[in-house]
Amino acid sequence: MPKALNVPIIKVKKMIKTQKSPIVRKRLKILLMHAQGHRLKEIRQSLKVDFSEVYGIINQFNKWGLLKLLDPVWGLHTGRRHKLSDDQIQTVITWIGDPNSPGFCFDQYFCTLLCKDIYKIWGVRFGPAALRKRLLKANPVLRKKHFFRPRDPINC
Repeated sequence: MPKALNVPIIKVKKMIKTQKSPIVRKRLKILLMHAQGHRLKEIRQSLKVDFSEVYGIINQFNKWGLLKLLDPVWGLHTGRRHKLSDDQIQTVITWIGDPNSPGFCFDQYFCTLLCKDIYKIWGVRFGPAALRKRLLKANPVLRKKHFFRPRDPINC
């Protein structure tokens, strides 16, 4: 569990109000909530962001300080977006299996492994969050209770 070190809470609150970039505002809100004692799970649920994003922002603050979080381009991949074809997406959906089967679990850990497999086979880089969004567009059945369910060690 990362701990944000030396967070100037009053300064961060002022920055949230004056910041124009929504990306930077979100990063500052994550940092502020963590400094106020909220757990990572609470931050993730209230701001509707991925666990790895919360964890990464806190670690980057500890490593580089507040100036790195104020850079709106930090963490964004610029350039051409890598895309999977519709056939490749259907192949990935068959790898996942039937969401109605018992023991189906599609969590952060599984999605990270799936991203690594996609890179090995087709050479296309995807982050777990981007892959989830792409799969939701292709197969709305995954949107039901199974897709964003937290990891359950009994059923996985």
